Amino acid sequence: MVNANNTNKQLDGVYGYVDGTPVRLSEASYKKLESAVKEVEADADFEEYDNFVNGKVNAENTAKKDEAERVIELAEKEIASKGKLMTRTEKANWIHNYNNLMNEGGEGFVPEVICQEQYDFAVKTLKEI
Repeated sequence: MVNANNTNKQLDGVYGYVDGTPVRLSEASYKKLESAVKEVEADADFEEYDNFVNGKVNAENTAKKDEAERVIELAEKEIASKGKLMTRTEKANWIHNYNNLMNEGGEGFVPEVICQEQYDFAVKTLKEI
């Protein structure tokens, strides 16, 4: 990638960077490069780019919101049945014990359990979106 805007005219001649490595350009090469960059910038459809980025951000926010709502729903069920949520450490111990008991220490199904930290993060995420 050539960056014509990143030149150092303090050195003898005009310098540009190709893939991060400084190279000496002739004055004519520099002017061609600068002209090409201006032409590309003029042809660029910034509105299309902005729409693409905004659509991607909206999709990411939707996914984050859906996951946060799912975590909150599971946490509320957990609170309703047990009265409180486990901490992250308690959750890790519970998963370890469940796996040892039900799966005899091997691989197998372990139910998803929401801890207090996950719940707090989900609530924070919803407030930020």
